[in-house]
This record gives sequence, C-alpha cells and structure tokens, in this order.
Amino acid sequence: LNAARMRLSKLRHDNADRDAENMRDIQRLQSLYNSKLRQEKETGDGAPTPELIRIRWLLEELRVSLFAQELGTAQKVSVKRIEKLLG
Repeated sequence: LNAARMRLSKLRHDNADRDAENMRDIQRLQSLYNSKLRQEKETGDGAPTPELIRIRWLLEELRVSLFAQELGTAQKVSVKRIEKLLG
C-alpha cells in the first residue's frame, strides 16, 4: 500500500510520462511471464516452478523499484534481469 501511495503522489507531481514508460515495461514483462506460466502449466503438473514463483516476486519488487524507489527492495532487480530470466 505504501508503494501505491508513493506512485500516486509522484503522478500528482507531473511524472506521468515516466510512469507510463515504466508501466509499459511492467506490462511487457508480465505478458512474457504469463506466456511462460501457461507453457509450464501445459507441459508440467499445473503448478508453477520455483523459478517462475521467484520471477513473479521479482516482478513485484520491480514495481516497487520503479514506482516507489524510496521504499527499497529486498534484492537488486531490473527490467534486464527479469528479461534474462524469462528469456
């Protein structure tokens, strides 16, 4: 909730362009993740692998990193790191 409040506060200060760019990155990565998750469900036992669970949490950390950087993240995360894991 704190991250959401910070994001809304930043939007009020005219950071809409940056927010939109970050959101596009998140949406693209989320789409890649969803595709990988669907593939895993079709070929596996239906449950996400530990790697996919880790990537899902990295996506959440990335949201904090991009939209509420002041809160900090539990580990280093970036768009490129997640792309590499999803690659």
